[in-house]
Amino acid sequence: MTEHPIRVLLIDGQVEDSRWVQDLLLDFSESLYGGSRWMAGIEVFHLQRLEESLLLLGDQTEKGAEAQEAFDAVLLNPALPDSYGLPSLLKVQAAAPRLPVLILSDLDDPDLALSMIRSGAQEFLIKPELDCIPLGRSLRLAIERQRSINAWRALSWREAATGLYNRHGFETLGAQSIAACRRMGHLLACFVVETEGLGEIVNRYGREEKEVVLIELAETIRAVAEPPASAAHLGDGRFAILYPTPDPAESYRVAERLRRGVLKGQVAAGRALPRARLGLYIHQPDLDASVEDLIQAALNGLCENMGVSRPTIADPVAGWYERWARKTLHQSPESKDDRPLAAAHRAGRHS
Repeated sequence: MTEHPIRVLLIDGQVEDSRWVQDLLLDFSESLYGGSRWMAGIEVFHLQRLEESLLLLGDQTEKGAEAQEAFDAVLLNPALPDSYGLPSLLKVQAAAPRLPVLILSDLDDPDLALSMIRSGAQEFLIKPELDCIPLGRSLRLAIERQRSINAWRALSWREAATGLYNRHGFETLGAQSIAACRRMGHLLACFVVETEGLGEIVNRYGREEKEVVLIELAETIRAVAEPPASAAHLGDGRFAILYPTPDPAESYRVAERLRRGVLKGQVAAGRALPRARLGLYIHQPDLDASVEDLIQAALNGLCENMGVSRPTIADPVAGWYERWARKTLHQSPESKDDRPLAAAHRAGRHS
């Protein structure tokens, strides 16, 4: 039994049917036939159109995993005033990929049922055959199955040793971050920490020491990349962070925290990590790009504009941007605060 009432988003254009479904679920939660053992209660939120439902689900998704708990499941009638059939399901899944979707159909259509289940729907229920007990139990079991699926996906997106996202997970979440920043008009900073010389560590100290180095680096990166940022180990000693922000100066401050954190970790460990470098790229919301594009830009684009080799972790962040500003603006920023850095960034957007 859940500790809180199950919260269901019911998307159905037929108002009378929606009231009937709500009564069925209420009867199940209060019934003597096992309802109280399956759920603590139920709350149903009804919307008639797909468009407004997608706006609500998309808003919850942008706020993060905690906000997604606003609903536990979706009951979807695929025949809606503004959508029909399989596209209704696919759009709901795109807006809320972590929620189970149960189809509530007016018709017994085997072809539609197969296409819905093959596309990821948890159940295909037919309204004329519904009763409170099968509906309630189907809903509860769908929620539990989806929780298992989400847990499996989370494991497949993360690297066991470092606890950071792997490339697949990073690209999946990164695509969502790019879309969210585009909608909100925010910048998306991409940081890359790359290391060279890990092979030397393996040759001198063994593979275990290499794993320790990577785990320590991951801890530093995870401390900087707090939600809504996301971080990944891309393999071969290369790490990446996506950090949404409305302020370009904040990106420079994050870069400095990251640089100092890596240096502090090296001192605490009593070792110098060979040739650690930090790259940064600030993505504009009006530009189309993939996550891989952002990573490559962080590694190459900015450093090429600066006319210098990739900066090492030991270089102050302000130094990179001052050198870049001298080259791009043909001037020497006098202030040490964020204003010349922001000015260099604004000029560099159009260079």
